[in-house]
Amino acid sequence: SCPVGYFHNTSECQACAVDHYQDKEAQTSCVPCPSGTSTFGELASRWQRNCKVAMAIVVPVILIVAVAIFCIHVALSHLFYRSSLRGPRRRTSETRGHNNPAYEDPMNTRVYEEIEELQFPSPHSHYQLLNTEPHTYAELRNSHSQA
Repeated sequence: SCPVGYFHNTSECQACAVDHYQDKEAQTSCVPCPSGTSTFGELASRWQRNCKVAMAIVVPVILIVAVAIFCIHVALSHLFYRSSLRGPRRRTSETRGHNNPAYEDPMNTRVYEEIEELQFPSPHSHYQLLNTEPHTYAELRNSHSQA
C-alpha cells in the first residue's frame, strides 16, 4: 500500500504530481488542488493545506521589499540630517585653489593699483612695452638695447 502523498499506479507507488495531493494511504489517484491554488512545484503533497493561494506567497515578498525600502529611506534621511547639522562645507585652499585677484576681474582698477610695477613703471618694463603704441615700440626697444 502507498503512503500519503503517493498513489498506486498499477504496479508501483508514484508521487502525486505538482498541484495535486493525497491525504489518504493506499489510493489509486491523487486529488487536484482547488481552483486558484498551487503546490508551487512541490511533488508528493500530503494535505490540501499544501495547496496555497498565489497571494499567500506574494504578500510576504511585498512585505519584505517594503521593509527594506523603509530601512534604506530611514538610513539616507539620517545621513542627510546629520550632514545638514554640520552646516555647509568651508572651502579650503585645496578645494578652491589659490586665486589671483587680477584674473578674477580684469576691470578692477583697485587690484592693478596695488601692483607696484604698474604704479611706477620703469621705462623699459614689459608693462611699458605692452602698453605702447606700435609705432613707438621700435624706439623703446632700441633705447632698451642701448641701456
